[in-house]
Amino acid sequence: MFWEKQLPHFLTSRRNIRDTIIFTAIYALIFINAYNPFGVDYWFKGSQAELFFYSTGLILTGVFFVAVSRVIMYQYHKKRRITIGMYGIWLILEIILMASVYAVLIMIVLKDSRPFIEILVVSIQNTSLLLVQPYIITVLYFSLQENKKSLRRMEHQLEKKSKATRLVHIKDENGTLRFSFKPDDLLYIESADNYVKINYLINGKINQEVLRNTLKRMESMLEEFTVIRCHRSYMVNINHVSAIQKDKDGHILILDYLEDLRIPVSKTYSPAIMRTFMARSNG
Repeated sequence: MFWEKQLPHFLTSRRNIRDTIIFTAIYALIFINAYNPFGVDYWFKGSQAELFFYSTGLILTGVFFVAVSRVIMYQYHKKRRITIGMYGIWLILEIILMASVYAVLIMIVLKDSRPFIEILVVSIQNTSLLLVQPYIITVLYFSLQENKKSLRRMEHQLEKKSKATRLVHIKDENGTLRFSFKPDDLLYIESADNYVKINYLINGKINQEVLRNTLKRMESMLEEFTVIRCHRSYMVNINHVSAIQKDKDGHILILDYLEDLRIPVSKTYSPAIMRTFMARSNG
């Protein structure tokens, strides 16, 4: 059933709980000064400035209890599962708690002569208006943001899949197509004078093609893929870098399928290599 489903994680994240509390406080402060709920005209006799300071204190007091409630919710969800039904009951209890605080303040501090039950009923009605609307707005906003994140993740995965499946077309310096391969099959490219040696996989076996071109032009051809310059004479497919080791001259790269090969990393390209390698390892 719907009520037994687990509460979406974005409703119990620390950042979203903080934003909910802040937005609720701002919304409630505007609401109480614009619409004068809780029978303000009946029990408050003072200037608008006094009313503003009183209402601010009233709202902050109520929001304090909401903040405590949300901290408890955050700690609870780390240990136990919170369902949508539990979340709904939790919100109702927050409204009753906040309304009770307001009712007590109105009766004791302002010495309202109405029966407590009457004050409490009015407080529950007005507190519902104070809390339900900002809660709905924040839930819709967080849901929209989460959907956007999910969409971006899907687009990123589709883009990665598209790059992995489509062919890379390699041309010589005259723009003539020489051969094609899948981007993930490329291992590394080595420059030798005005030629480049392209080392790639065919059915799991290493193959090499030599053509007249420069490494700079190869960078332009492969800039959208995971191929990165590491030295004035080398480019590597970062997806095939299995390890980075230090040596006396800086760093060297060890590649899949070529464990005996040591590809140097110059100081100029070292920061970019390290960032890209760490990003791939963490991703």
